[in-house]
Amino acid sequence: MFRHVLFFLLTHFSVGAIFTIAFISKEEIGGLFFRVVTLVAAFLLGCAVFIQPLGQISFSELLTFTPPGLIYLLFIISCMTLLIYNFVNSKLGKIMLLFSLVTGLLAITFYSISFIDVAEANFFNITIFFLNGLTSAFVLGSVLAAMITGHWYLVNHKLSLKPLLISSGIFLGSVISRTLVFVLGIAVMFLVGKDELASKLLSALNLDSYIFYIRLIFGLIVPLIFAFMIRSSAKINSTQSATGILYATIILILIGETFAKFLQFSTGVAF
Repeated sequence: MFRHVLFFLLTHFSVGAIFTIAFISKEEIGGLFFRVVTLVAAFLLGCAVFIQPLGQISFSELLTFTPPGLIYLLFIISCMTLLIYNFVNSKLGKIMLLFSLVTGLLAITFYSISFIDVAEANFFNITIFFLNGLTSAFVLGSVLAAMITGHWYLVNHKLSLKPLLISSGIFLGSVISRTLVFVLGIAVMFLVGKDELASKLLSALNLDSYIFYIRLIFGLIVPLIFAFMIRSSAKINSTQSATGILYATIILILIGETFAKFLQFSTGVAF
């Protein structure tokens, strides 16, 4: 389970960060910023694939286009594209960045729905696991990219404020969407007949319910408040304040998403 959690965090941090910087202009923040973020993302993806939580497979099995080989293959392609991207200095670079993002999102999609029990593979479960995977990537990656963006202002005070406004806005939207999916996940529990489990998480005093509320408070509610504070700080050009809050926020998001993954393994429900 630990390897799955680590694999989940590394891949979702990476793909979500690429998603965020895809909306930022290289002309406004500089090519070095993109080089740093993409190399960090490639490194994290490489580490994730090395962990191989879905089991070790041979090179020939990567080309079978069936899980887990397909998941590994897509993440490897995304990683290699990011590495090649750093040696491209033309308009092709943007295309390669988007290609890396698409392959990464596809890998996350297949990885997310691979946890669904065959007996419970209905429309509601597939939808919630799919949305859970995407919003996890967006919230993890956007807070990482926003933190790096904020840090960029500490070394270059003449930067346009637009990149920080964009990254903080994407993070705010990601936290809101992640919260909505969390609520939807609880609703799905009642729709698929897991009323007893939902009641235990919401009202009982047990380890799962403690993890549930820690995940809710420190992984969603507090980060949502901080996201509004970061956005407000960015609007008034208080980049140092925004960056400082982001340092604390990334720790909370990390705790929240880790606990969410443990809950998924414990209950079989995506949070």
